[in-house]
Amino acid sequence: MRILVTGCSGFLGSAITHKLSQEGHEVIGIDVLPPIDFSGVWEFKRFDLSSPSLESDLTKDVGPCEAIVHAGACLSKDPLSKELSTVNCAGTHRLARLASQWGSRVFVYLSSVPVIGKPKKLPITEDHPLNPLTLYHASKLYGEYVIAHVPADFRKVILRITSPVGPGLKRRTIFTVFAENAANGSPLGVSGRGTRVQNYVDARDVASSVAKSLYSALARGVYNISGPKSISNLELAKTFIRLLNSSSTILTGITEDPEEGVIW
Repeated sequence: MRILVTGCSGFLGSAITHKLSQEGHEVIGIDVLPPIDFSGVWEFKRFDLSSPSLESDLTKDVGPCEAIVHAGACLSKDPLSKELSTVNCAGTHRLARLASQWGSRVFVYLSSVPVIGKPKKLPITEDHPLNPLTLYHASKLYGEYVIAHVPADFRKVILRITSPVGPGLKRRTIFTVFAENAANGSPLGVSGRGTRVQNYVDARDVASSVAKSLYSALARGVYNISGPKSISNLELAKTFIRLLNSSSTILTGITEDPEEGVIW
């Protein structure tokens, strides 16, 4: 299958590109920056999703693809970032139109479970009420609506991801900070009482979910993609100390946690 993967240089995009390439697909990865490792990319093309000429440029330089996996996004937490609109909203719209023009068979869109806002009922299912609390998550939800409602014949799959982790994770998150501090024997600081419960999913499992979405004609609509078990921030700190046989101590209450007691 000839597959276009957006955001191929990102954490999830690179895992997806490697997975699909290893399974023998003709993968064309696009991003604003080249990937560090080209071994999992059949072909790399530099494209900016915010470009008004994206559709014509991709048609000219890449050509029609049977499938599009849209993992590219602006991750800014700044509500004034114009890229949240030009990349996440307009870029997704352009790709949806492109898939329709190309006659693509399937479009897989990577979204985020927190588009629901704070959890109101457990377990969190795909029909949970939606109330994104940040402009980033609002932009991802906009992308979901674009894919779901674009008048086209391609199969539409929306994957809402929890917190992705795994080899190559470079973002400064509680997961990476705890890992580094435990490895160094430094204290692990926990906000509040550490009762916020979060869910982590391995990027390689996300990639497998994308592959299954491409293969199965029954895969349609929205799916939550999560790890098998959620864990509190306090228990996460204890787990890193145990696994790394670390001498680190845990410091609770270093700051208040605005999501104290929230369970994902």
